[in-house]
Amino acid sequence: MAPRAPAAATSTVGDGRSCPSREDVPSALASLTAALRELAPRLAPNALPTPAPAVALTQLYTGQDVGQLLRDHVGESAGCDVCSKIASQDELSCDIEWDIDSSKRRISPARCRVICKQCAAIRDLPSLIMRLTRLAVAHDKAMDRSSTENLLRHFLQVNGHDVADVHLLQDAVSVAYSLLVLYRELRLPLAAGVPLSKLFVEPQVAAGALQAGSQLKRVIAASNAGKGGGNVQPKSRLKKRRKT
Repeated sequence: MAPRAPAAATSTVGDGRSCPSREDVPSALASLTAALRELAPRLAPNALPTPAPAVALTQLYTGQDVGQLLRDHVGESAGCDVCSKIASQDELSCDIEWDIDSSKRRISPARCRVICKQCAAIRDLPSLIMRLTRLAVAHDKAMDRSSTENLLRHFLQVNGHDVADVHLLQDAVSVAYSLLVLYRELRLPLAAGVPLSKLFVEPQVAAGALQAGSQLKRVIAASNAGKGGGNVQPKSRLKKRRKT
C-alpha cells in the first residue's frame, strides 16, 4: 500500500486536485519526503519541478561554460555514481541533487552526479509515470514491457529491496508525484548555492568504488588482449633467504 500524506485541511488547486492548506504544507512535505526516503533511499524519482541540468545550471551560473563542464564531468567518470555500474560515456549523463531551503524558500543545486541510463529513467518522474501507465493498461509492446520490467528490477536492486516487492516502485512514484504537486504550488525559485566547481566533487565512497571498477575493467581488457587469448599471469619475485 502506498504511503499516505498526513491528514490535513485541504484546498482546491487550479486543475481541481486537492492539496493541504498553506499552514499544513510544511508538515505534509516532511511526511512525504520521509516516506519517499524510506521507499527509495538511494534512487528515487525526482519530485522537484526543475529544468534539465544543463538548462538549470546555465541559468544559475551565467558566464560559465556549463556544457563543457558537464561533458568533462561525464568524461572523467568511470560509471554511475548511484548504482556503481561501469558504463561507456554514451550511456552516462549528469543529474543534479537539489537542496531545498525552507527558511529562504528556494531550491539550490547541491551536487552534480553522473548516472547511467537506467538510473536516469527512474529519476525522470513524468516519463516513468507514462511507462507504468502503459504497462498497467497493457499497451506496451513486448520490447517496451521488458524495458520497464528491467527498470523495476533496477529500482529494487539499487534500493536494497526484495525482488518480490514490485509494488514499491509504484508507491515511490505516487509519493514523488504528491511532492511534485506541492512543490509546484509553492513555486520555489532556483538559486545558486555552492560555487559551480564544488558541484562536481564526488563522495569518497562512490569515487573509490568506481575507481576500483575502472581498474578491474582495464585489467580484464589487458588480459583479453594477451597473445592467444590466454590469461595474463602476474609475475612474482622470489626473494632469496639469507643464510645466517
